[in-house]
Amino acid sequence: MKNIYLLFFFLALAITTQAQQSQTLESSLNRLADYHAQFPREKVYLHIDKPYYSIGDQIWFKAYVTVGAYNYLSSLSKILYVELINDEDDIVLSRRLPVVAGITFGDFLLTDTVATGNYRIRAYTNWMRNFNDRYFFDRDIKIGNALNNSPEAEQASFRQKKTRNKRRPNQADSQNEILIFSDTHNLIAGTLNKLVYQIKDTSHALPIKGSLIDSEAKVVLTFEPPSNAIGNFSFFPESGRSYRLLIEFNDGTSKETVLPEVNSQGYTLETNAWGPRQLFVRISQSDSTKTDPLILVVQKEGKVFYAVKIKPAGAQTSLSIPKKDLPMGPIELSLFTESMESIARKNVFVHNNTRELPLSITSNKESYGTRERVHVNLKSNVNDSIRVGSFSVSVIDVDQIPRDSSNLSSIVSYLTLNSEASSSVQSPVHYFSGEDIKKKAELDDLVQTFEMENIWEMLDQQVRFKPEQDLHISGQVTKRNGQPVPRAHVMVMSPGTLLVDTIADDNGRFNFDQLLFYDNTSFVVQARDEKGKRNVEILLDEVPRQSVSSRKDASSVDLRVDTSLNHYIENSKERFDNLLKNGKMANGILLEDVNIEVEKKNPAENSSNLNGPGNADQVLSEEDLSTCSSLMVCLQGRLTGVIFKQGIPYSTRSPNQPMQVILDGMYMEGDILSTIPPMDVAAIEVLRTPGNLGIYGSMGGGGIIIVTTKIGGGNYSSNLYTPGIVTFSPQGFYEISEFASPDYSKVEENTNEPDLRSTIYWNPNITTDENGEASFGFYTADRKGRYLIIVEGVDLNGRLGHAEASIEVTEN
Repeated sequence: MKNIYLLFFFLALAITTQAQQSQTLESSLNRLADYHAQFPREKVYLHIDKPYYSIGDQIWFKAYVTVGAYNYLSSLSKILYVELINDEDDIVLSRRLPVVAGITFGDFLLTDTVATGNYRIRAYTNWMRNFNDRYFFDRDIKIGNALNNSPEAEQASFRQKKTRNKRRPNQADSQNEILIFSDTHNLIAGTLNKLVYQIKDTSHALPIKGSLIDSEAKVVLTFEPPSNAIGNFSFFPESGRSYRLLIEFNDGTSKETVLPEVNSQGYTLETNAWGPRQLFVRISQSDSTKTDPLILVVQKEGKVFYAVKIKPAGAQTSLSIPKKDLPMGPIELSLFTESMESIARKNVFVHNNTRELPLSITSNKESYGTRERVHVNLKSNVNDSIRVGSFSVSVIDVDQIPRDSSNLSSIVSYLTLNSEASSSVQSPVHYFSGEDIKKKAELDDLVQTFEMENIWEMLDQQVRFKPEQDLHISGQVTKRNGQPVPRAHVMVMSPGTLLVDTIADDNGRFNFDQLLFYDNTSFVVQARDEKGKRNVEILLDEVPRQSVSSRKDASSVDLRVDTSLNHYIENSKERFDNLLKNGKMANGILLEDVNIEVEKKNPAENSSNLNGPGNADQVLSEEDLSTCSSLMVCLQGRLTGVIFKQGIPYSTRSPNQPMQVILDGMYMEGDILSTIPPMDVAAIEVLRTPGNLGIYGSMGGGGIIIVTTKIGGGNYSSNLYTPGIVTFSPQGFYEISEFASPDYSKVEENTNEPDLRSTIYWNPNITTDENGEASFGFYTADRKGRYLIIVEGVDLNGRLGHAEASIEVTEN
């Protein structure tokens, strides 16, 4: 692919000062290039299997991490965070996923710990935290309860939530607000000024009339606001006058706003990006005799696609820009004086068909019986040689899961539109259907309301969050006074295993990289100075978790069960009743209220004992140790068959071999017992007999004392037990589940149990070959109706693809 991103037209300007000014443009463009190289933008899109869920469901998703304006699959970040957030902005579930070549996938199992309500799924990389969090993937979903509640009960539950959340803190106090957007700071007299307006309405009244009124109370023009409350009007402002915009609503109320002041001189920008090959630009000026050179720069996120120096000729100057190398989505046009003083800025949405990936979905039949095999072919219809792409497919029963057209989104609409907006975009796919000129005009107005970053003010930005390449543990070893300990010996251990050790550098810094561990893995980091002394501190590097910001448009959150979710809950109830009846409900889901007899709590329930928590020759609880001032002294009189020699425990069965001490799963030296505060201990287990020691092999030859602390499973905590040791439980990778897809060609799958799936098929791992082709197959379920096949993905050229096809399931 051609590397074209700068095009300069330098007109003949002879004098030295003008030559010096041309260097100002070159310097600015060089700074932009440096910024773009240092701060490439990553974006994330999640293809989610369906729009509605119930407690007991599994949310399946595939993540596409792209980088740059062309949406290439990113190799920058290797870790992605995906979170399920409730309507109180609390993180309910979190996943840390490995990213390979910009791709990863995962799931959320909705257990009984997840309450019904409005949720959102957020996804981001650590690198994305350097920028505005509006670039994070953020999508609303509704979760109901088909396990224990009827649809009517769910409606009542959502109504209660609506009452509690009627006034959210971030909701605007005023009912209506009118925002005005212009490409210039002020209105320019003598030229046609096009203004975009947006009506922010929280009262749900409908705008019915707009009026532009001047300072002499004269109505300059009237118009009818569009249904989406974003529109435009154009007029010729007059010097010496001011203007205001009045919007009237169907409930009899009105709202007005004052327009910017009128300047007697200046420039305006007009654009037309609707054509297939050219972006047309017209620059108008109030003084047709001025010939001062102007500079037009077309860029996105610091990536410059076009730069031109223009010498105006008359009241209007027009030019065209080839679209073939422009990205699809909003770009910014900036107009400057020759000395790079900003005159005007304008957002333009570029429709570029070469950046879309046309996909076709073909099934072997149009109609199928129940439990019949469906074979589907996928083809990317592009003419160039690069046809390999990564795709995900979801097949849903739309009779069970009706789709709300107002919230439909796709990988194309999200990465080119939603991800650029500072507030929510309603019905994003509406703007991408066909070649409707009206929709393109609406999209032009919409992107004017986006608060695009002012890259020119960000050129000195500093990196705060680095792109994560792997799981690692790093930090610094210091003395008590904070001075670094050079050449310290550092070990990282996980339960039962010494992972790795290293020598810190001259500043006490250490790093263990390329680790692989999963959730709920705990570590002990141990350090000694060069002489082997443990009187040191370990300071681990920990990046604080990303805070949860409010929704892009919190006032628009619908706190009720709509007809579609109500319908889904009603259909899901039969499915869950059958799973419950046949004992196939996922573990961890509360099915119904039951009476439970209270049993005595196992004091060692969190123990790392390989025989099982509490399976030992002797167990001491925290209550047994409550009066102890020193753990070692206390144990000397309480452990059966254990004696201490110079602070080291020995079993009377093996008096010449020290007992192995295991602290929260970490193999430690015997004298560590003297440094552990008794108040931190949850349980002590003693293993002395062959039946309990056999599983430990040679490590248990002298007997074992297992110490389980109250905080051994918590997050990083410094200096809990002794100098030179810290425990650490970072978030590991999530172990991805596999979607269960029945195979009715096998006899054992052909049961009499009803198959009432709503997500019929989910496959996040579809790859097209060098011919742009792939295939997949699945079996229909027992309900008759219409199935919708949804395929999304991106190819190696960064072209985005979305396609849908339907099949019918009828009688066999």
